[in-house]
Amino acid sequence: SASASLAPIQISRPTSEFPEWPARQSDIDKARQFLQRAARAAGDEGSEKILLIPDKDADGLSAGCIVKRTLIRLGANPENIVLHHIPAGKAPSADEELQSYNARWIIVLDQGSVRGPALVPGGELGWESDDEKAVRTMVLDHHHVKDLDHDCPTGALLLNASHHSPVCTSALLAWCVCRPFWPDDMGGAGEIDYLALIGTCGDLSINVSWDAPWPDFEPELKRWGKSKIGKVVAMINAPRRTPLHDAFVSWKALDVSESPLDVLDAEKNPSFERLNEARRLVASETEKQTHTPPKFSKDSRVALLTISTPYQVHPSIATRWSGTLKGAKRLEIVMCANTGFDGQKERYVHFSCRIANAAKARGENPNIIELLNDYAARDPSFLDDLRESGQGSFARGHREASGGILSPPFWRRFVDIMQIGVKPTPPPDSIGKSPKKQQLPPQNNKL
Repeated sequence: SASASLAPIQISRPTSEFPEWPARQSDIDKARQFLQRAARAAGDEGSEKILLIPDKDADGLSAGCIVKRTLIRLGANPENIVLHHIPAGKAPSADEELQSYNARWIIVLDQGSVRGPALVPGGELGWESDDEKAVRTMVLDHHHVKDLDHDCPTGALLLNASHHSPVCTSALLAWCVCRPFWPDDMGGAGEIDYLALIGTCGDLSINVSWDAPWPDFEPELKRWGKSKIGKVVAMINAPRRTPLHDAFVSWKALDVSESPLDVLDAEKNPSFERLNEARRLVASETEKQTHTPPKFSKDSRVALLTISTPYQVHPSIATRWSGTLKGAKRLEIVMCANTGFDGQKERYVHFSCRIANAAKARGENPNIIELLNDYAARDPSFLDDLRESGQGSFARGHREASGGILSPPFWRRFVDIMQIGVKPTPPPDSIGKSPKKQQLPPQNNKL
């Protein structure tokens, strides 16, 4: 039953193959110090503001909730913890609103991370600074970065899981950092355990494997029920995928919940009606857009579906189509591009990529980030021009699930680079011959 007590969950289970997990231990230790210092500064000893900036999906919101509840447990005044959602299509670094909160502590969760200037003035002084003008920043994330020390805003602490396979979600990373502050003999850990489950299933599905070095959440999953966790994830994810992008209702549902079942309870969840309606609308739009036929790259490695909708359904459609096209012998990735998602006048093209099941069936494990960069390299100036433009993003995310945001001119250029819709060149010895005719015996015209 949902109320049954479970054995304590071991935070991580290192193995000989994965001795250090979920991230560098030194960075995990620093993250714990950061939370303790922030909680003190925002508690009875001080009144400094902490700004949480979680991504708007189940993983990011769950990570944010775990961190918020832990800060309060460590002594932070809840009134000093403020939430901010980055507008759709923007990166934290491009959001001018951040400065208006006058926060002295900023925690960015599940938003990706790139090298660049501090998010707000004072951030460049460093997260360990004692300067009264310092704004201490931490970026907690699992999206791919090259450099664990420098691929973040100037002065920030980066805690990133992408170099420690099997890569965990942001919610699970936050849970691993925060769980020691919830000793089992003191109780209360149930306040964050189910959030880690929701966030992880949100990114990796309810069928995620809980093998070591991961903590064993299988009993927790059985406790609540797979189908119910799946429904919670769908409801939490739905609002951000609608044109309203109103993820704050999803945050509210998680923030007031005491268990995942509360999200499904109209009496306990103030956002229930909106979440349900959003889920219905997203399912309907996904079904409508799914039937778009794909076009293939000249080398047959990419299948591209192009849709136009204000709904953020392109990741779901890429995932759906990745399980089809089983006869495609060279297919590696399925890409869905949405030309209508961005609300700007000159709309950006948002695209999502997933590994094709056909490639997995051949025993291949393509790295989507590498594949996208390989294509980009065919045009020697493409990535340099994109960087100089200062707009959009490219090949961000994970090796199994990547994508980007490109302006229409850059998108058209990239489609041309991939040679989408260009028929493959047949082998020289087959030109002019029909394969069927080659197999037939010579025709005998004699009666």
